[in-house]
Amino acid sequence: MDLVGLAEIAEMAGVSRQAVTNWTARHDSFPEPLARLAAGPVWRRADIAAWLGTQGLQPDKPRMRFRKGAIYTHAELIEAFGGEVKGGIFLPTRDGRIVCGCITTEMNPDAPECVLIGDKPRVVARAEKMVDQGGAIPIFVKRGINQWEYRGTYDFVRLSRNPRDFRDLAKEAGRDDIVAALYFRRSGHA
Repeated sequence: MDLVGLAEIAEMAGVSRQAVTNWTARHDSFPEPLARLAAGPVWRRADIAAWLGTQGLQPDKPRMRFRKGAIYTHAELIEAFGGEVKGGIFLPTRDGRIVCGCITTEMNPDAPECVLIGDKPRVVARAEKMVDQGGAIPIFVKRGINQWEYRGTYDFVRLSRNPRDFRDLAKEAGRDDIVAALYFRRSGHA
């Protein structure tokens, strides 16, 4: 029997250990561990692989290892995450799950800690999807045409619709379309 703990599950899914901990707490469908040891809970690898499949994740698929500060292209992001990682989509998805953040600092002066949400329905819908999904995502900041700098894994903190929270940042970015802001903090396991 092949057993896995939090670190192995994170490796299988290409996410942080904190994201896995969040899954165990927030998803009723997450498998129950076989045992809870002093080192932490353990599961059957097959049970976890099956669950990851139901979440649109591809367990044990070879993944690109991102280095903080390194620059990646859209093609490399698509290779790593699949789905629709393309221009204009700041929270791209695969199989209905947000897989990363692609943020521009011209539109978001405090990125990646604060991401301003414009009033377009598609943009608002992505922000609300992040709220529903929760957890951590890898975040990339645009540095030039087809150049995305990996900044690390960030935990979603909250969504604010209070203009006092983001009015100054919207003004700094020259934006009058802001209806909300997403807040992130660097994960302990980036």
